[in-house]
Amino acid sequence: MELITTSPTKVLSSFVNLKILEFDDNRELDFLWNYSLPHLQILRVKSFSEKGLADLIKSTCGSLIEIKIDYCDYYDCTDIIQAIYQNCPKLKYLKLRIGDWDIFEFEKILINCQYLDTLFIIIDNLYYWNFLFDVLTKSSPIGLFKFKFNLIFDSFYIPLKPFFDNWVGRCPILLSFDMTTAEHMEDLLKEYEDKGIIENYSNLCDDDDGFELGKVKMMI
Repeated sequence: MELITTSPTKVLSSFVNLKILEFDDNRELDFLWNYSLPHLQILRVKSFSEKGLADLIKSTCGSLIEIKIDYCDYYDCTDIIQAIYQNCPKLKYLKLRIGDWDIFEFEKILINCQYLDTLFIIIDNLYYWNFLFDVLTKSSPIGLFKFKFNLIFDSFYIPLKPFFDNWVGRCPILLSFDMTTAEHMEDLLKEYEDKGIIENYSNLCDDDDGFELGKVKMMI
């Protein structure tokens, strides 16, 4: 592991064979990306400007298998979502923050990223839950069965029952919620675990629950 404190663009231009990159910093990084990382497989960022992150994803030439984005501008994720579904056909793991206005574009990730098996959605505010779950049911690739939902706000109405009912016949779900939500829906989750729709569920909605693909990183 190497800690880099100088300008990311100056340093990373020398690492064209880099495979794992983590911006382990809560400061928002805002810069133009003019370099290529054609071998990058794992990308994890704390905070990033939309334009810079979209350009970085495009520069990987389709090599990414894991993308973890802890934060992006809540009202402005379109370019990032488009960069993912247009440039990441091998993607297996995705952590992304979405809102109501992102769902239509988000569906294209499910359609284009057919190797996706783990989806971690951070939700700040969402009214169209039914739309989101309809999209997940209709368009999820066959191998997608691990779902994590982290709700930043308190919501006691999440229409999971229709989602579970429509999941019949697919691979049983591994499910993780934040602790408050999981405790509130304990009876429903247990019911569908008994029915075999859910393989297992937990309230450990974090990045250390075994869902990630790799642990080696370069810190910036």
